Amino acid sequence: MRRCPRPARCDVHVGTQDTQSDPDAVAALCRRLGFGFYAVHGGGHRLDEGYVAGVLDGFLAG
Repeated sequence: MRRCPRPARCDVHVGTQDTQSDPDAVAALCRRLGFGFYAVHGGGHRLDEGYVAGVLDGFLAG
């Protein structure tokens, strides 16, 4: 079995109204893996462009 390197940091953002990625299941997986979890209130599977742009801006700023 091949192993993949663990990322130094991983944050998962999911909408509370997502019908494809159950927020509770994603939160449980993130806790198990030690990843950050962010529930976007009222968001669906496709998060708002402005929200995603803010996340990317923060990531790129370091």
